[in-house]
Amino acid sequence: MIKHILFDLDGTLIHFDHHLFMENYLNLLGRKFASITDPKIFANHVLTATGHMLKNIEHTKTNADVFWQYIDQNVDISRTTLNPLIDEFYQNDFNELKKMVTVPKILPILNNLIEKAIPVSLATNPVFPLIAVKSRLQWGGLDHIPFQRITHYENSHFCKPQLAYYQEILDAIDLSPENVLMIGNDVHEDLVAGELGIKTYLLTDFIINKDNRPIKSNYIGTVDQLAKDLPKILA
Repeated sequence: MIKHILFDLDGTLIHFDHHLFMENYLNLLGRKFASITDPKIFANHVLTATGHMLKNIEHTKTNADVFWQYIDQNVDISRTTLNPLIDEFYQNDFNELKKMVTVPKILPILNNLIEKAIPVSLATNPVFPLIAVKSRLQWGGLDHIPFQRITHYENSHFCKPQLAYYQEILDAIDLSPENVLMIGNDVHEDLVAGELGIKTYLLTDFIINKDNRPIKSNYIGTVDQLAKDLPKILA
């Protein structure tokens, strides 16, 4: 019996062109720090630090620890200088990217789950701070959803597609994998949850299958089909 539903964010709850988003994100970030460092070099450091988070397997370090360890070692600017600018960036500049986001027809599904008191969590790849994740939820009109857990770089020690990422969520929500459903659009990063025994639903509206992997999912369909399937899955 499904007792909890995990939702991916990008491509599932909100949609944008990933490459264009990252290009604009890094340009905005570099511009914010242009007065104290070379913007392109700084943006590249952020990109490299993100890569370190994606590869991290040290359970004693949060993704934020990994990110800042790289920045501290490779960017010759003190945290006392960086931190206020980072905070300002995510509170203000980052929101310029809102115009790039469109919202799939999934909001009524979420609202229906909340009305039925079915717990939901946001299983987005935790490479951003919580403030950035909350901004993206707000862009999609999803900031009212009472997610039990939101994965972000401050509270997570692993990233997708590592199984440890999903195990950490299971531990946090205190449920067995067979009682959890993961809904996402990435054949590798989201469906890998099935290897732990988590039920999976692949959304095909904005499907991502970078390596052309064989699709192994309990359920497959569009957002419209998901709306029809969920009552049966939850029965």
